[in-house]
Amino acid sequence: MGCGGSTQADNYSQQPPTAPAKPGAVVQQQQPNGGGQYGDDVQLEKQKNKGKDPKQQPPSRSVKLLLLGTGESGKSTVLKQMRLHHVGGYTDEERDGYREIVYANLIQSMQVVIEALHDLRMPIPQHLEGAAKYIMSIRVSAHDPCPPMLDRQVTRALMALWEDPQTKACVMKSREFQLNDSASYYFDAAARIGSHDYVPTDQDILRSRVKTTGLTEERFQVGTLQYVVFDVGGQRSERKKWIHCFENVNVLIFLVAISEYDQTLYEDSDINRMNEAAGLFESISNSRWFSQSSVILFMNKTDLFKQKLITSPIYEYYSDYDGPSDYPTGCKYMQSKFTPLYRNGSIHPLRVHFTCATDTEQLKVVFRAVEESIMTASLIDAGLM
Repeated sequence: MGCGGSTQADNYSQQPPTAPAKPGAVVQQQQPNGGGQYGDDVQLEKQKNKGKDPKQQPPSRSVKLLLLGTGESGKSTVLKQMRLHHVGGYTDEERDGYREIVYANLIQSMQVVIEALHDLRMPIPQHLEGAAKYIMSIRVSAHDPCPPMLDRQVTRALMALWEDPQTKACVMKSREFQLNDSASYYFDAAARIGSHDYVPTDQDILRSRVKTTGLTEERFQVGTLQYVVFDVGGQRSERKKWIHCFENVNVLIFLVAISEYDQTLYEDSDINRMNEAAGLFESISNSRWFSQSSVILFMNKTDLFKQKLITSPIYEYYSDYDGPSDYPTGCKYMQSKFTPLYRNGSIHPLRVHFTCATDTEQLKVVFRAVEESIMTASLIDAGLM
């Protein structure tokens, strides 16, 4: 598929392993999905509802939903949107916690750009050398957090650097280095973020980036269903941990950042990100673990994809692309790279949504469509339709 060489996606299609038994314990062979799409809970519910009027019975109570995809595909952003959609806004305490994350994202992104200016031989104007040196001297890490507010000198340096055309030109070349997608958003908002009374907005929080490690679990009540949603880290080093949350998954949402067609991996600069995502999707979606799961494909980051098509045509990276460099044609092409890889369509048709995970209003529409399909599947599995 296209440029960047072969991908080394993990193989998740093998039979799930059996945990070692404790001395004296009786070992039972486990099936990938508990023997049914909604597991033992629904089977018990069926027994309780036997002989009763199906129209008066509630559907299955719990839905396990798993978010998977490569690193930077938008999984954590979708989880944040689910929280906003189902729970509401963030508390003052939670917003305070995100303030330092936003500060760190802003400063670290500018540090990456300054390094890229040097690497790409794009000299920093002499009058900005002091500002660049000052930004590079700032330490930002989990062990050395930012102050409660940005220093005025830091804010002025950030704004001066971003106002320079050379800096903006460098950011336009971000496919040649590793820069957070939200960098320009935070650079544009530097004055607001640096104000003494700054409180992160929902959009600031949605665009904040912290590498996900391990497993994040959230629970949402949606009508009579409780969603148990799991988010995991997408980098290669994190994928060995995925197996721990594969059992009894009702709905798998796999995210692909379609804007990354011209980028390479953080972990391996020789591998195209879309190639990696395609190989991983094929392995995951056809795994025995998910043979009874509904699979939904989010073709994500459509906003960035649309912007990139103007300056970075798809045909420069994929020799089999012969269409115009426009959004509808590009979307159709990207979908064609993934839908044929899914081989369980006769059991559970693949549902595809083109999404912008930072667009709250669009995600509300997508979530409603997803919830309707989940409710329908739940009713069918419980024998109520």
